[in-house]
Amino acid sequence: MKRLFFLSMIFALIAGVALAADIGVDVIGRFVPLAGDSTEDSKVQAGGGMGRIRIGAEAQNEEGTVGGWLRFDADPSYGGLGIAEAYGKAIKPSGFVWWKPIEQVKIQFGSNPDGHFEDRGSGLIGWGFYQVAGDTRVAMENWDYGSFFGGTGAPGVYISVTPIEGLAINLHVPYAPGEAEKVYKHAIAQVGYTINGVGKIGFTFQSNDGEKFEPAKAWIGPTEKPTGFINGDGSKLFVSFSLTSVENLVVDFGLSYTMESAMPNTTYNAPLAVGLAASYSADAFGIKARVQGDFGGKVSTTGAKDYNIPTVIKADLLPSFAASDALSISLDAGLKITSALDDDSAVYASSIGAAAVSDEAIVGWHIMPYIGIKAHSWAPSVYIGLRFESDGIKGADDKAVINWSVPIGMAFSF
Repeated sequence: MKRLFFLSMIFALIAGVALAADIGVDVIGRFVPLAGDSTEDSKVQAGGGMGRIRIGAEAQNEEGTVGGWLRFDADPSYGGLGIAEAYGKAIKPSGFVWWKPIEQVKIQFGSNPDGHFEDRGSGLIGWGFYQVAGDTRVAMENWDYGSFFGGTGAPGVYISVTPIEGLAINLHVPYAPGEAEKVYKHAIAQVGYTINGVGKIGFTFQSNDGEKFEPAKAWIGPTEKPTGFINGDGSKLFVSFSLTSVENLVVDFGLSYTMESAMPNTTYNAPLAVGLAASYSADAFGIKARVQGDFGGKVSTTGAKDYNIPTVIKADLLPSFAASDALSISLDAGLKITSALDDDSAVYASSIGAAAVSDEAIVGWHIMPYIGIKAHSWAPSVYIGLRFESDGIKGADDKAVINWSVPIGMAFSF
């Protein structure tokens, strides 16, 4: 009864602003009719779930000096394969209000969980690679490309200043109650400059004092790491450049450096991340590619030899062909190579009870052809794929499991 009352309040609110605001609806569903793996006793599975159930609205005054945005997300969860989550187990509200005292300054309270101040160039390192196919999880977006700043969705104060054409200065201070000194130590500062006819360069500093640093017991590589106050590391510096001066070609470069964070007797130096992405299109043909390397990470503990975090190289390739206005054909291929642990690092990993220790390189991969059917206005977009993948981690039989599936995704928004 309470849930029905709450939902009725939401729709009453939306109806009340409908004449003055832009209303948006976004619904995504996924079904996997067939899936399995290469293990001897594998049984064919099936499942699915709702990926996104969302409604939102935004509005501003006629002068464009004050406005707001709000969104309600049901939380059905994608769920695991073979698990269909309940459609509406939670409603998550989010929103922000903004004011522009002068044309060059915008002040905002609140947040959009999708993030603000993202600095990924053209977006190829992130949502812009797979786009809606990634939203449906037919194509599986890899969000750990940390060489570019992915933005922040943390509630707080956002200030943007654009003093001259092409220059943007951004600042974020989180709603993190506590001593003022600690709050401001978790601020984000960013400067971006667009060079007309050439591209854009950006610098982002994400402050973090490194407190609450705790090593994870199952930690073995860069996918799991000591946890910190916000992002698990010391402060980060991001540098990016996006080249757009060549017709039909976009090139993005990004680098992130993480400062040392420490706890008693232990220091953690996160890997240096360097990424490069490119996109080229010619008539009906298109191709996207991206690669990132994570290098030089290390854990130093008093009285013990250093643990050198494995080097990781990740790459994705996505050629596509638009067969018609309504049908596209894509081939998604990816590779992830994790270097072997040296002898001293393997000893350290064993001493903390790491879940997996490998004395040889781990090669994960995926390959998936898929089609996209883009229907006419007011109709959903449909994606159908055939996916094969392996994380490359070998089991007791010295073989890595290969998983396969036939994902089908459907997305609708207006």
